[in-house]
Amino acid sequence: MKSSNSYSSWLFSALIIFIFFTVRAQGQKPDLKLISNQKVEAEGVVVDELGNVFTYGKNLIEQRNTKGKVLQTNSIKGFGNITSFDVSNPLKPQVFFKNQLQLVFLDNRLAKRGDNVALDFLGYSQISASCASYNNGFWIYDMSNYELVRFNEQTNVTNQTPNLLQITGKKLQADQLLETNKRLYIRDQELGIFVFDIYGTYYKHLPLKNCKTIASYANRVFILQDEKITVLDSENNTNSISLPHNNYIDIAVYGDYLFLLGSDQLDIYQVKL
Repeated sequence: MKSSNSYSSWLFSALIIFIFFTVRAQGQKPDLKLISNQKVEAEGVVVDELGNVFTYGKNLIEQRNTKGKVLQTNSIKGFGNITSFDVSNPLKPQVFFKNQLQLVFLDNRLAKRGDNVALDFLGYSQISASCASYNNGFWIYDMSNYELVRFNEQTNVTNQTPNLLQITGKKLQADQLLETNKRLYIRDQELGIFVFDIYGTYYKHLPLKNCKTIASYANRVFILQDEKITVLDSENNTNSISLPHNNYIDIAVYGDYLFLLGSDQLDIYQVKL
């Protein structure tokens, strides 16, 4: 009987130790190490698969290295302020001007490439977001019909969702679109993240609050929320990175570099993801 009690006591102690170290490991957050900060006037930051960093705001795009040094710039005049800048294809970056309903394409030296796409001429007048898609295509979100529409390089419609209000029960505003890792993401700052496949089939809803922006690197998606970044991997596991404050407005990730844009400053961190 004494032996049985000793074994039970040992087993209980081992279980407590296991739980302690498991919880401790899960509670550990990646450490941020500030390596550079630059004064900038920008509204967004992105990085392409080659490690080229771009900040953009108003009608100006600046290419930087991973230390934040400006390498080249381009001012795109005649279309108002830049809404989004997509560098998923580093050889054909896409610039979206929401107010003018225009898509402008650049080359890898930030020079204008080919003709603009006038979305109103294609029959769309209430577009809230756009992003690049595979094979030089692009997506738009049509707020008037709550629909995602995909076009190929010749601006022919290849995919179109049903009315998403009927599917999700939500009036999506679509503040941002992102196609990555065979998934298409809609970011709605108040409602969270809505996930689709690359053909527009609805997958699921992540009800995250105050989603300021989303970015991707490798097989992960990074969601900026107040004083943290929620990290979602391809297996739908989540982790978080705590931030020093809640003043950041955009993020980009490349390798172990984390680029955090504030209202007048670009902070560059190293982090073990």
